[in-house]
Amino acid sequence: MRKNKGLFAGIIAVFIAFSSSIIMIGALVAMEIAENISDAIGDIFTIDSHIKERN
Repeated sequence: MRKNKGLFAGIIAVFIAFSSSIIMIGALVAMEIAENISDAIGDIFTIDSHIKERN
């Protein structure tokens, strides 16, 4: 029984570590996407300001 308990705890620990690493990767990807979107929005606004300056 004790061996099975240790194995079960090990599986849970591995699952927690694995899921947390997936969450970390997901967060990094989300940050990268958000940065790209904010850059694109910034480009749109700078284009708008250039058009306004020409008029």
